[in-house]
Amino acid sequence: MMKSLTLIFAIMLLGSVACSDKTEVRTVDELSLHKRSYILFNDGAPIDTCIAMQRRAVDEVRAGTSDEDPVDVLSQLGFFYTRAGDYRNGFELLQEAADYRLAHGESKGTGDIKLYGNLSNLYCRFDMLDESFKMSDAAIAASLKNNGRLLNDLYRMRAMLHNKTGEDDSVFHYYELALDALKDKDDESYKNMLAVGINSDKGGWLIEHYDRYPDSLDRAVGYVEKAIATGGRDMTMERFMLGLGYVRQSRVDEGIKLMERSLSEFEESCDDESVAWATQWLMTVYSETGRINELARMYPRYREVNDTILNREKLNALIASDVKWRAEQKEEENRMLNIELSSARQRLFMVRIIIVLVVLLFGAAALYVRQRSKSARNKRMVMQQRMEELMLTQKQLNGRIEALSEELLNAAHREVVGNVSRLLVPSVLSGEDELKFRKSFAALYPRFLLGLRHDYPSLTPNDELVCMLIYLKQSTDEISLCLGISRASVNSARYRIRTKMALSKETDLDEFLTSRGA
Repeated sequence: MMKSLTLIFAIMLLGSVACSDKTEVRTVDELSLHKRSYILFNDGAPIDTCIAMQRRAVDEVRAGTSDEDPVDVLSQLGFFYTRAGDYRNGFELLQEAADYRLAHGESKGTGDIKLYGNLSNLYCRFDMLDESFKMSDAAIAASLKNNGRLLNDLYRMRAMLHNKTGEDDSVFHYYELALDALKDKDDESYKNMLAVGINSDKGGWLIEHYDRYPDSLDRAVGYVEKAIATGGRDMTMERFMLGLGYVRQSRVDEGIKLMERSLSEFEESCDDESVAWATQWLMTVYSETGRINELARMYPRYREVNDTILNREKLNALIASDVKWRAEQKEEENRMLNIELSSARQRLFMVRIIIVLVVLLFGAAALYVRQRSKSARNKRMVMQQRMEELMLTQKQLNGRIEALSEELLNAAHREVVGNVSRLLVPSVLSGEDELKFRKSFAALYPRFLLGLRHDYPSLTPNDELVCMLIYLKQSTDEISLCLGISRASVNSARYRIRTKMALSKETDLDEFLTSRGA
């Protein structure tokens, strides 16, 4: 019911991973555009200003005039775009960084760590959790290869990722790993500052899940209080969580004041997601403490910002679909590249074998010529027999080559069919896309619609479209996304189709359509 802190904290931590690595001491003017841009970000400069400077740093990298790690520079601009809510450009920059990394090998600095960490959080933002965990694993592996640089940040983000999946034991485990990762740092004051931040995150999580861990409330409040006392960055989120913790400790008036102050700061920074989240929590607290007037006053604001978030989430759903498709396309491109590389290696191996055989053949022929002048008829017969054996070997080799060629042709045919099949898995069907989808479906399964129309002529084109998606094993959520309708509308369509087909209650519509075959 209550929106989790996971995404809000993850985006904040994303800045930590992108910018927390210490820079050698120089004046600001002596630093590169790349380093100056994240100093601006840490100092609270407008994100558009940071993006503008970082884009100049990216231009230098693309022009080959920068000494910075291209993976690091591209990844940081991708993070800035993501922080600004421009997820499409953010993904494009992160993908460009990944392509550079693939073409030029591992980064010597923290570029790979930041790249994978940023990709993990972007995938988490779009609920692509399998991809998010995969990138998180890659970021941690890159950090361990780099003497554990940024490892504590990665473990903090991993804890939040497990929070999103509801794995409490893993949340506790990774917070402990984050603290343990600080033990090798030499700067005690810096180490203590990071430990305070980790414990503050953990405290906020415990306060948010007070119903599951009521005995940990006092300890959690202490963690957040210490973080606020330490300072060092924007503490709006920490003050809000502290206020919520005070409310849970029955310090209601003091807690609500802190929460209301933090909400005002969220509104001043135009952070709609944080405003929606904080407003919902405040309304819950007002309801629990009987403050009906305050609840009624805040409800219109909650509805307004919630509508804004809802519209943004609809747009993000489309962007997420595009990001997922692009990620799958890139994975397919890499797979095809590996196949081509493997084929090239096989061809090179075959060429070498043929060269060896040719050399052997010429050697045998030279031996045959030399022996012919020295040997009698019996010797010539032996050489003839050897030639026949060589010819038989050559014939067998030719047969094997023909068989391999046929296997390659069959594999290519299967690949084409696989590509056509993948075209039948749509993302959003409308207008021309729907027509293309129908043509592709009819080409691959020509008898399905003909049989359906013959047996059930009362089905409408929309009914047919739902049946086609069910036949392709699409879930209710996927059909809803493809057709741009709600789950309830999909269920209504399924019920309407069952009625027109006069199916019994015991007959499963999915199994029935699948059993009709193509």
